[in-house]
Amino acid sequence: MMTEAELKEILCDFHTTKTRVGILKSCLDIRYDEDTLEKYDKWSFQVEIIMDAMAILSEVENFVIDTHLVCHHTWVETTKLFSEKYGNNNGKSERTLKRIQRKALRDMLKFISSLPVEIYFNDMQMFVK
Repeated sequence: MMTEAELKEILCDFHTTKTRVGILKSCLDIRYDEDTLEKYDKWSFQVEIIMDAMAILSEVENFVIDTHLVCHHTWVETTKLFSEKYGNNNGKSERTLKRIQRKALRDMLKFISSLPVEIYFNDMQMFVK
């Protein structure tokens, strides 16, 4: 079963992985290759699973995950961006945003573990490197 730390690592490298999927697709458009196709199929399916897991989150949860983990903003920056987006009256403390992130990660893990997709995440090194 995927851990919270592994999911965080995947999310931290998510933009890079999506870019790699696009490059692999372009490579396949130019020249068919079994190894490239295998990587493309696995990585693109992993990206799809993560995007679907993020889609189940609330807007606020999605904002925190995307801003802090995917876009690599610090907690101070995430707090500021949250206040800018949702207004100072709806501002949250750093501690509250960390709690929102923990809940969102748990929800994503629960969603992923409810699907028969564990095999696609067995080789975590392939995804994050």
